Parts: sequence; structure tokens; C-alpha cells
Amino acid sequence: MRAIVRKVRRGRVCLNRREYWPLGESLPENTEIEIRYVDPARVIGILPDGSMRELVPVSFVSPGDRQKVIEMIRQYREIWARSIEEYLRAMKEVMRILQKRREVDNDGQREVAAN
Repeated sequence: MRAIVRKVRRGRVCLNRREYWPLGESLPENTEIEIRYVDPARVIGILPDGSMRELVPVSFVSPGDRQKVIEMIRQYREIWARSIEEYLRAMKEVMRILQKRREVDNDGQREVAAN
């Protein structure tokens, strides 16, 4: 696998005159990522924090090709649904941590008030 460094522009990475975008969550804008090129249909991006994302070629579809447009819309909806699920999971964890912190803070205030 060859390694190449590319910068993210508009959530996409350009490689060999083709644009690639990630499955699932988006890439941070203007971030330099290392690209591991397997073949034109399979590219892996490694972010500075070490996390890996699979990148797929951006499909350009003619509006006249109704079947392909419907398929692309379905794919985008699936990607958005996964992104929303991931965001909600992360926010649930954040809320759990904040709740624990509030409980600890409230316990500390109760001890001070009792003395």
C-alpha cells in the first residue's frame, strides 16, 4: 500500500484526479491526512489522531438517470442516519458524565452545608 498525504477540502480528498469522501462521519476541513491507496475503489485515510476512515469515490450522477439518483439519495440517507446515531451516542455519554459531575458537586455542597 502506498502512503500519500492530502489535505481535506469541502469534506473530500482528491487523489489521482478523483475525489473521495468518507463513509460515516465527515473529515475535518483543511486537515492533512495520510492516504493508504489500496485500489481506486478502496482508499483508507489516516487522520492525525491515528483514527482510520474508509474513503469511497464520489459518484457524479446525471439528473436524468432516475434510478441512480434514487440509489444515491438512499445511500446519503443511510450515511446521515449513521452520523446522527453516532452523534446521539456521543451526546448521551457527555450528558452522563455531566450528570455524574453534578451529583458529585451536589454531594460536596451538602457536606459543606452540614458542617
